[in-house]
Amino acid sequence: MTFPLDPALATILIPATSAALLVFVPFYRLGAWFNVLASLGTFVAAATLLVWRPSAGRFLAVDDLNVVFIVLNTLVGFTTSLFSSGYIAHEIETGRLNATYLRFYHAMYQFLMAAMNLALLTSVTGLMWVAVEFATLTTVLMVGIYRTREALEAAWKYFILGSVGIALALFGTILIYMAAQPIVGEGIAAMTWSVLQANAVRFDPAILNIAFAFLMLGYGTKAGLVPLHALLPDAHAEGPTPISAVLSGLLLNVAIYAILRFKLLLAANAGAIAPGPLMMTMGLLSILFAAFMLYRRRDVKRFFAYSSIEHMGIIAFAFGLGGPLANFAGLLHMAMHSLTKSGIFYSIGHMTRIKASQRIADIRGLTSSHPLLGWIFVASVAAIAGLPPFGIFTSEFLVVSSAFAHRPLLAVVLVFGLLISL
Repeated sequence: MTFPLDPALATILIPATSAALLVFVPFYRLGAWFNVLASLGTFVAAATLLVWRPSAGRFLAVDDLNVVFIVLNTLVGFTTSLFSSGYIAHEIETGRLNATYLRFYHAMYQFLMAAMNLALLTSVTGLMWVAVEFATLTTVLMVGIYRTREALEAAWKYFILGSVGIALALFGTILIYMAAQPIVGEGIAAMTWSVLQANAVRFDPAILNIAFAFLMLGYGTKAGLVPLHALLPDAHAEGPTPISAVLSGLLLNVAIYAILRFKLLLAANAGAIAPGPLMMTMGLLSILFAAFMLYRRRDVKRFFAYSSIEHMGIIAFAFGLGGPLANFAGLLHMAMHSLTKSGIFYSIGHMTRIKASQRIADIRGLTSSHPLLGWIFVASVAAIAGLPPFGIFTSEFLVVSSAFAHRPLLAVVLVFGLLISL
């Protein structure tokens, strides 16, 4: 089966080109639907990768790991663009958002999608870092789009903490290059995943250990893992609701993906430390911290920001635990969390519009006044809490089962955190 355009390349070119064109679209409705169509085209290109994978190129490669991420990323990106079209129109009508920012919003949305897709599909460690940095800077601009004092403060905090994290990740990436250079030579070969994976057994384990510590701290900041989580709650509470959906459902996954890629290198080197214990420790800390922080949250978006920290902790714990069952549970949990949390933020966008407030105390009675919206939200909250028969219950059950089989003491701590969260 052949296609006129490499679908992997298309998932990057479509949003990148659309971002450039959307800058010049003067009308909101036209720009909104252009944004939706571009997101749909990107999703179709990504879905094509499930049935046909192009050969690995110099900068892009599709494998069993990133194909899951790219399809999930573009699906949520498409549904969020649909939600954005109505949400942003309401923000203009109420005067919360200046119409002059609309072209900027849609262009930045597509640019963010292009950066995340590049980070997932690139075969070069340095290019992945560049893509994550672009995604960080774009997110900063979108979080502060309301131009209120609180929004600008949240954007500034995201910029400072995100920049510190991405700087640590850069140092770790450089150390990986230093470990590879004596073995595979200089140039792009020392930054290509396939080459690194094939030769990781010969790398200096001491350099790998130091590199992974910096990478875990750097990309862990982007993933919202405790104690590196502080940028998330404010960004969720003050930014546009569609961006909250993208942050929780997509950008956190990209950071976890980066950590997984480097984890594979350490796992291939017998002399390096096992990366699993560090990931499990940060995962459990995130679960326990978020579980207690969920108590008495008054802002609904901030509440679900801490929920995202908890679920990133579960995912990090699952991948740190390792093994076929735990890895599958981690991927399943990531998919279920992205779909459910994005749906929750879509509901929150409608609810806050109806109630003109983000305070949880003000959001009540929707099952009577707007039954469809109210009951969808009830079901979504039940799903994100891990209640049966929803997918998150299945993934959490698999994580707990695998933990009891291999790390029973840690499993007790995990279950305690999950019960507090519930």
